[in-house]
Amino acid sequence: MGPGMTRLAILQARLPADDLRLAAPLDEFAEVMAARGDYESAVTLGLHSARIYDTAHGPRAPKVGLAAERLARYSVKAGEIAKAIGCYDQAVAAKEKNLGPKDPGLLPLLDEYAAMLRGAKLAKEAERIEAKAKAIRSPSPQPQKPKK
Repeated sequence: MGPGMTRLAILQARLPADDLRLAAPLDEFAEVMAARGDYESAVTLGLHSARIYDTAHGPRAPKVGLAAERLARYSVKAGEIAKAIGCYDQAVAAKEKNLGPKDPGLLPLLDEYAAMLRGAKLAKEAERIEAKAKAIRSPSPQPQKPKK
């Protein structure tokens, strides 16, 4: 058991399961497990973290969006496509709330999500996400100034 796991185990023994102070150590250990290729454990840890953030901050808070984004990636690697879709949807919704629905900061997440859907042979769903990205990339028509 490494130092990160020891710290997490101590915190889990001392704190309620939904304590906000557990979220960051859970995220850190999920990253360790993902780096080791243990995506199923990373999903479990990431899901626990995301639930804590959701309870503390609400479903569209930035930390919830980031946790959902990480969890989506772990879920894809673990072969849990249905779970990944739900996580990507939550991550997109959180970013849209925090950045705005037309913000170019959404594009990396939307592109990643669409690529995952295409890879999973879910073309119709991928087209929906690609259309959202295309709408952001397309320049908005500039209002015409009235001529005098």
